[in-house]
Amino acid sequence: MSETSDQINKNMDYAAKIIKSQIQNARDYINKEQEFGFIQERQGNHYLPIPNEEALKTMEQHPFVHWLHKQDYFLQATAKIVKAKLRIIKRTDIEIILLYMEKLALVRLCALQIDIFSKHQLILPQVVVSEKEKKPVIKAMEKLNFELNHGGLYFSNGAMQLVFHTLLQQLLKNPVHNVFSSKRNHENLLRQAFIKIFLQELIRTYEGIKIGLAVNIALEITDIFFMDNMDKRDAEREAEKIFHTVCAENKFLEMTVKEILFGYTSYL
Repeated sequence: MSETSDQINKNMDYAAKIIKSQIQNARDYINKEQEFGFIQERQGNHYLPIPNEEALKTMEQHPFVHWLHKQDYFLQATAKIVKAKLRIIKRTDIEIILLYMEKLALVRLCALQIDIFSKHQLILPQVVVSEKEKKPVIKAMEKLNFELNHGGLYFSNGAMQLVFHTLLQQLLKNPVHNVFSSKRNHENLLRQAFIKIFLQELIRTYEGIKIGLAVNIALEITDIFFMDNMDKRDAEREAEKIFHTVCAENKFLEMTVKEILFGYTSYL
């Protein structure tokens, strides 16, 4: 096994181990949050009961909260939020729920991340084709290329054959970056997906958060789960795209029916 492959496996094992160790705590935290009514969801004709101070205290003392407070990266991310005096986006007038979100919004996002990735971590690696799986495909492409070069195969459409042959030759020149490879290793895919989803939720949670700060907080949280981190420039590019998407969504949600209809008809 190469040094690179060994490091990738170590990173994947590390991430899997951390996520696995906290799956039950994270899911229990999410369930308690819903059970106490901190997330107000309509059930039939009724909403969940309004939580009280005792419920908030229980959430603050949850094992998942204790685990996160032992993680240096989580404490660093929390310190950045406090220093920037970030406020959550107000989605309710219920004071106890607002207080809960102000205190534990970052905890909640971490719990949701673990829940999401405990379900998808076995799927994501399948996006990448291994060297073993790729070899017979490359061999078949080389054989086809040989036949085309030596006049063994003819298409009814000469132009189509020329285009196909040209593309085939380009792929064979750089087999690492061919159409059967995602160009990224398993661990990078998992980490990139993790940070993108976290950035999206972070921007949707905190009012007026700047792109640079969102990236720094997201990188801190990602460091809890992965040995190596995503390149900061890549994270900034992703954050900028997500930021504009979320802003557009928020603007749409704030529009009145009249504004939506007027805006739509103006393009007809």
